[in-house]
Amino acid sequence: MFKSKYADLIWNELFTCYIPDILTLDDYYIKYRGIPITGDKQLDSAMVYNKTQVKIPIIKILEYFNNGVEIEIPSREDLLKIHRYIEAYLNEWKFHIENSINIDITNYKEMLMQLEKLSRYIYDKAKPEEVSTHFDIRDLFGIRAKLDEVSHKASEKPEYDSITRLIKKRFR
Repeated sequence: MFKSKYADLIWNELFTCYIPDILTLDDYYIKYRGIPITGDKQLDSAMVYNKTQVKIPIIKILEYFNNGVEIEIPSREDLLKIHRYIEAYLNEWKFHIENSINIDITNYKEMLMQLEKLSRYIYDKAKPEEVSTHFDIRDLFGIRAKLDEVSHKASEKPEYDSITRLIKKRFR
């Protein structure tokens, strides 16, 4: 394993999310207290959809995503930040895979592919200007013409750069 600059963002940076309330009950609580019910079938079935606000790291979001748990991230800024953090981490891995010798990523292969799956899911939901890597030297100087701004905003998303292809190509 290499020294990662971005791993801390994946495991320790917390984001506000809404998750199903039942996920906050641990096994001990459920074993001794059970799941709360009111006795009213309609109300009990509606309680299944109750959400609780939590702060969790990207790796926990990934776990819920892989298990098909519906989570909500109320802040679009946070959602895009999660995408950028995952991409930075995956790009670090891409560099490591392409430039290192005698590497073995079998322990990390599944996690990297799942992170990419989550990142791609967010990428597909984002607008082109939110994930665009377009850079023009004119951005640094002066005022841009209105037509330049419109054409820049109307640009399409760049094709998603996949680490999965690299992993499959190098480690069959």
